[in-house]
Amino acid sequence: MRAEATALPFPAESFDAAMLVAMIHHVDSPAHALREAQRILSSGGHLALMAFTREDMESLWCMDYFPSSRAWMQQTHLPLAQLLEWLPGATCTPVVYEDLVDGSMAALLGQPELLFDAARRSQTSFFERMERDHPEDLRCGLERIAEELREGTAPRRAGGASMLSWGKPNSG
Repeated sequence: MRAEATALPFPAESFDAAMLVAMIHHVDSPAHALREAQRILSSGGHLALMAFTREDMESLWCMDYFPSSRAWMQQTHLPLAQLLEWLPGATCTPVVYEDLVDGSMAALLGQPELLFDAARRSQTSFFERMERDHPEDLRCGLERIAEELREGTAPRRAGGASMLSWGKPNSG
């Protein structure tokens, strides 16, 4: 079943748990998507949100290599404080990438030589958008990384994400 995150086709309090993974920066109204996830949770239900926050994005080395990405990354990636405001009482645990299993851009940055595999790049929304909207910036950034790989000075630091865990208060 396909559905919009801001209009889930389920009655209120239908689920004991909900999980939103690496998607909140792709919706037009993140607050509305979170309210919908909260709405479908039963009393005492749990919500897990894995998000790339603005703070997570600001720590990525690639932002200096692809400067045209800064404006839209700032616009689409919410600050952690905003997510915590919408999920009062949530706990936050950092996600540290040590492998490429999930294929996210944050994980890919730990192995910069793999950025030259167009198929791998196209699996990430970041590089898909760079290719579509900023091809010249993408070309220049990749040239810089290629040079630094030849020199042995390329960064090899994967990015991270934030895992928020929230419980819906028990009613009654």
